[in-house]
Amino acid sequence: MLGKLLKYELKATGRVLLPAFAALLAIALASSFIVSGSPFIQGYGSGAEYSSQLQRTMVLVMTMLYMAACAGTCAVCALISVQRFRRNILGPEGYLMNTIPVSPMANVAAKLITATLFQLVGILVVILSVFLFTSSIGIGDLITMLRYIPRIGPDALAQSLLALACGILSVVLFNIAVYAALSVGYSFNGPKLVISIAVFAALWIGGSALYISVLEKAVMAASHMAVWAVNDITALCFEAVYIAIGLLITNWFLKNRLNLE
Repeated sequence: MLGKLLKYELKATGRVLLPAFAALLAIALASSFIVSGSPFIQGYGSGAEYSSQLQRTMVLVMTMLYMAACAGTCAVCALISVQRFRRNILGPEGYLMNTIPVSPMANVAAKLITATLFQLVGILVVILSVFLFTSSIGIGDLITMLRYIPRIGPDALAQSLLALACGILSVVLFNIAVYAALSVGYSFNGPKLVISIAVFAALWIGGSALYISVLEKAVMAASHMAVWAVNDITALCFEAVYIAIGLLITNWFLKNRLNLE
């Protein structure tokens, strides 16, 4: 059943985000042609000056449009996670979704996997769009960079892999914190969304403060290790524990305090 839920979530989320990704890449490519083809060279005569000014305006407009598209894509990737969970489980669609013979954890897992997957893809799309917009790195450069990967030393490789794992878990942690906050907030009869925002802020700020405290103690206890290793390993462990706690909170409130709109 989890596979069917996951397939449904992937289709529903993809209908929103895939066109957004395609639009961002198209804007980046169009902006690249305009920006790279505008030398900003002042010519002679009124016609040439007007052409140069027009080029300047077009470059400014396309640059602002590209930046807005990047910001919009990132915002949509984050908001779609909130919208799918709130509407599909806690909102009007919850009357149908919660009658499906699956556990609340299966519903949460399907949405968590889908949101995390599309957000990671969104990060890659934004990075690719930067390459297209600046036209500073070509295919040959990328191939050359990939050839240097086997030459990376074991320490640098371990650091890169730990940083990558921390980044992925950070995305998962963001989503599960959102789900936990919504589950708690929507269990009340008052202003549900306001309570959810307050709970999310408390979870995020409290978790950050606790992480800093744990990290300081970890650095002191493992002074013989490299600082980056202590930072990354502590972050991995802390994020894993925090994700587990968030899942337990979300599951408990959905099972025992579900209060649909």
